[in-house]
Amino acid sequence: MADCLEGHVKRDPITGAVAIRTNQPLSSPAGSFAVTQAWLVATTFSGAHFVSGETVIDWDDIYLPPEPSDA
Repeated sequence: MADCLEGHVKRDPITGAVAIRTNQPLSSPAGSFAVTQAWLVATTFSGAHFVSGETVIDWDDIYLPPEPSDA
């Protein structure tokens, strides 16, 4: 999975849960704690929790933030 930009939003088509990309890295050397907080998932049935990128890889893209400008 490519490193999505902070603010990217995905939706699980099965459960309806949504996830927003945090500012935590998707891979080492950040360490396993940071990697498991790459996405924040919100649901209507179990609240919110952090997940790694592998969890949301097949979810639908809802919002793709613009690339940062160098201006």
